[in-house]
Amino acid sequence: MAFGVLASRLHRDYGFGELQGDGRARAKLYISRDHLSALRDELMRDGFGDPCQGDFITEADSRNNFALSRNDEKSGARAVGEELVLCRPLSHWHIDGAATPLPPFEQAGQQVNWRSLLQMGDRLGHTHLVLVENLALMTELTRLKLPECLHNALFLYRGDASADKQTNAAYQCFRAFKGRLPLVYFGDFDPAGLDIGLSSGAEQLLLPAPEQWQTLLSPDWQGIEGPELRWFAQEAQARRLFTSGLPGPLLSALMVMDWHKQTRTQEHLLGHQVPLELVDLS
Repeated sequence: MAFGVLASRLHRDYGFGELQGDGRARAKLYISRDHLSALRDELMRDGFGDPCQGDFITEADSRNNFALSRNDEKSGARAVGEELVLCRPLSHWHIDGAATPLPPFEQAGQQVNWRSLLQMGDRLGHTHLVLVENLALMTELTRLKLPECLHNALFLYRGDASADKQTNAAYQCFRAFKGRLPLVYFGDFDPAGLDIGLSSGAEQLLLPAPEQWQTLLSPDWQGIEGPELRWFAQEAQARRLFTSGLPGPLLSALMVMDWHKQTRTQEHLLGHQVPLELVDLS
C-alpha cells in the first residue's frame, strides 16, 4: 500500500508491514499475513477488540469507554462526532405518540446519535426521512412550499464534505432507515443535485413541481442577475447522466436544464416560494 498518513501511523505505532523504497514519494508498505495477524494481536491488546469480529466497531470505540483502560483517552478512540447527525422535524418531534415542540428559537436542528435514532423504531412517529443538501435550508424549512405529505417528516442535513468534515454519518443514517421510513433526497435543481440524489439511496427526490420547470429555468426568471455558471461547470456530469438510463421525470428535468442552460439552487426555490413535489426514482 502507498505510504500515506494511515500507513505511516500503522508502521510507526505498531511496527506494521515492511517499508520499502528510498524516498517518501516512492515508499510502499508491504503487508503479509503475519503482519495482519500481529496487528490483530496489537489492537486487541490495546483494548480495541477483535477486528475479525462483527462487534469490533462498537467495542472500546467511544472516548469515554477507551478511558476506562487507557491513560490517553484520545489516542485510539473514535472521533466524538463520528455518529452525530444534524436532524430536525418541521415543528414537533413525534415520539411515543406525543408531540414535543421545537424550542422557540431559530435552529438548524439537533445533533443526535443516528444509531440511537434508528433504535427508536416504531416509537418515532414521523412519515419520511428527507436528506437535505445545504445547511442554509435547515433553519428555513418551514418556509418551503412542501407537499402536505412531508409536513410530519424528519429532515437530515447531508453534512459538509470539506477535508475535515465528512458526510458519512448522514448517509449511514439515511440508508439505515431504508424499509422503516420512505427516503427522500432534496438538493439543488441541477445535474449535481440529480446525480447525488440518485446515488444517495433515496426512493424519491424532492423537486420543483414539473409544471414550473420551463418558467423556473428561463434565463430571465424573477429578474435574476449575473451569468449562469453552474450548468457549464456541471455540463460533463449532465452528459454522463443523459446516457445513464435516468428515470423519465429526471430525464425530462435534465432536458429542460439543457435547453435553457440554466439551473436553480435550493436557496432560489426557498426564496421564491417554488412549489415542490416528490418524484419517484423507481
